[in-house]
Amino acid sequence: MRTLALIAAVCLAALASPAMAQTRCVSVPENSASRYVENGKQEMLCHHGVITDKVNEMEMKAQIDSLAGSVRQLELQRRFDALPKQPSFVTIP
Repeated sequence: MRTLALIAAVCLAALASPAMAQTRCVSVPENSASRYVENGKQEMLCHHGVITDKVNEMEMKAQIDSLAGSVRQLELQRRFDALPKQPSFVTIP
């Protein structure tokens, strides 16, 4: 499970990297018919998608970190519960 989460995080990080964003957001030649705004519009929409992907990645990473903390807490609790119990002494007044 941890390996799968790590692989997913690495893949998402690679997809959301700035270099990947530049290859995803490719410029197209402008002309007067598009009033020279179509390229900028498409580029902004593309960058919006890249930012959205990055935010989703950060949210997923936060969830993974939270789950990992919960797993560590449960493992510690299980180890603590497995410790031998101290004998209880009865004092007679």
